Amino acid sequence: MKISEEQLKELVLRVLGELERKADNANHPGQKLYMLCMSPWSDRYMEFLREMETSDQYEIVPVIPSSWKDMGYEARLMETKACSHILHRSCEKPADLETAITVMPVVPRDVLVKTALCISDTYETSWISECMDKGSRVVLLRSGLARFSGKEKPAYRNRVMNYYRQILEYGVEICSVDEFTYESPGHSPAGETASGNDTQHPDTKKKRVISSSNVEQFASGGVIFLQQGDIVTDLAKDRAKFLNIVFK
Repeated sequence: MKISEEQLKELVLRVLGELERKADNANHPGQKLYMLCMSPWSDRYMEFLREMETSDQYEIVPVIPSSWKDMGYEARLMETKACSHILHRSCEKPADLETAITVMPVVPRDVLVKTALCISDTYETSWISECMDKGSRVVLLRSGLARFSGKEKPAYRNRVMNYYRQILEYGVEICSVDEFTYESPGHSPAGETASGNDTQHPDTKKKRVISSSNVEQFASGGVIFLQQGDIVTDLAKDRAKFLNIVFK
């Protein structure tokens, strides 16, 4: 079949257009990730974005107070390669929360408590509540949790720990950035092949990080068989205990 010069030109342009679209998608291939920020400013927001700069799995959108624009914080966030664009908290919540991930690098204790008690009277707790309703993923970074002073009464400390356990039961994840990126789509559990068969030589196995969010993934018949070098987080132990899963 003969192709005229005009048809060939149209075909080439169509192919080039398709290649450009694929290239654009390659630059922004990832799942939407909302970094939920709250006042006052914390350098932990910048730290999280910098740690995510090497990952192309997410389109990261910081959700910030409108006042941060005049204070210069919005410009700082936009300087990082990981930041896609900015969403102000004064805007309506996005329509894609169901398929997106929400990460909070800073977690005040009142947010933790209200989430555990299903109270949604602030912007961030109503955001988390909506994520719960939609079944979307919510991640609280361990480095951003409020620390105990060591002077608390045991009853108070135990109550706060119960709140942690409660939100874990809701499916909220508490982990480090390393654990979060390790558990991302496309990353097979270390020591396993893509088919799920453990065929690597023992000396070449990488350690597994077992966190609260993947306890059930590693469990088989109510048991998680630990391998040499495995790391089990404290919250993973709490979740396993709640689910009657034992480590061996």
